[in-house]
Amino acid sequence: MKAKVLSVAIGLITFSGAYAQSSDSAQRMVSPRIVGGTPAVEGDWSSIAAITDSSNKHFCGGSFIGGRYVLTAAHCLIGESIGSFNVHIGAYDRRNLSKDSSIGVVSYYLHPDYNAGTYANDIAIIELEKEIKESNGKTVPKMLLASFGDANSLTKGDIFTVAGWGTLREDGYKPYELNEVDVPFVDLATCQNTGKEGYDDIGPYDAICAGLEDGGKDSCQGDSGGPLVIKENGGYKQYGVVSWGDGCARKNAYGVYANVGYFNQSGNFIEKYTAGVSYTQNTIFMSKEEKRRVSLPLTNRSNERFDIRSITWPDGVTEVANSCTTTIEIGDTCTIDVDVDAAAAFPAGQDTANIQIETDHTVVSELSMNMVYITEKKQEGSGKSGGSTSLAMLLLAMFGFGLRAKRKR
Repeated sequence: MKAKVLSVAIGLITFSGAYAQSSDSAQRMVSPRIVGGTPAVEGDWSSIAAITDSSNKHFCGGSFIGGRYVLTAAHCLIGESIGSFNVHIGAYDRRNLSKDSSIGVVSYYLHPDYNAGTYANDIAIIELEKEIKESNGKTVPKMLLASFGDANSLTKGDIFTVAGWGTLREDGYKPYELNEVDVPFVDLATCQNTGKEGYDDIGPYDAICAGLEDGGKDSCQGDSGGPLVIKENGGYKQYGVVSWGDGCARKNAYGVYANVGYFNQSGNFIEKYTAGVSYTQNTIFMSKEEKRRVSLPLTNRSNERFDIRSITWPDGVTEVANSCTTTIEIGDTCTIDVDVDAAAAFPAGQDTANIQIETDHTVVSELSMNMVYITEKKQEGSGKSGGSTSLAMLLLAMFGFGLRAKRKR
């Protein structure tokens, strides 16, 4: 769950603020402390997911939550494009992550209020190209998700288990096999008052903490997006998504996890983005000189027909064609084609142009199709394989790929 922080001043960034810059922290000292887990038993984590890049290298974790959806961390996917990564469900050994076992991705959805400066709302949904019922000939159970009530009922003494393929020590090497470690729940007040940078920014609802005051056991770099669970009734219930922390397993530096129960409330993020309304949330532009025609398909895989009520167009984006003007029946796909003039869409200080769509769908009443400008693509070997290095140094500073010290993990 942790990655490296650069000695670069950046601004607080919210996803809805268009990948915009803000200010963050300086690099922490590296701790040699070992993260005290053990290899997991093969087959115990049939709902876990390994997320790999186009070269089939693991860079983040996730959990299969049913249908065609995988839950992960928002910071894992900043700057990604469709086709640049795949998912392997029920994985165990990284050496066996063949392209034959990979599942393609049709879209992904970052929390609209994800803030890359504080890592608030660090949660995302990956939509797969097909519904998953089996993997490698075995039935794949979905991960059971904690409710808001479950999360609010956590008390001192509750023990979580977190799993992933992250490094076995801070800035160390990654194991081939899936590893797991038990860590106790830490109440919010204790977590906020460590005296370490960033912990006092933790909000009251969107994150939970776990770990030991003396350190020694923790998730680490490369574990980002993976599940934090409690074992019950012979299975797992997921309470958290690996997000960030100050280094790995350091003293008085707890692991911070997106609070699944909070996002699993009726009408909240998980319900909305697994309702079956499929679209491209982010289209990436690499140059402000670019002029491009973009096709934006909208597919109704939900259980109700719906109509688009209105579309609000940003500067620099012009509608060319729109087949979504009539009722979108269950199973139908319509398309909105637009011309994007990047210079007009991304004036100085603005890196996102948002097409806002309102619908009469009972769950997905609004959606945003974003044109996003970034300066460089992720480089090979970036934060994705090992603890998340960078998107280009600027983007790493901005979005903290895989940091977990305030290093995403």
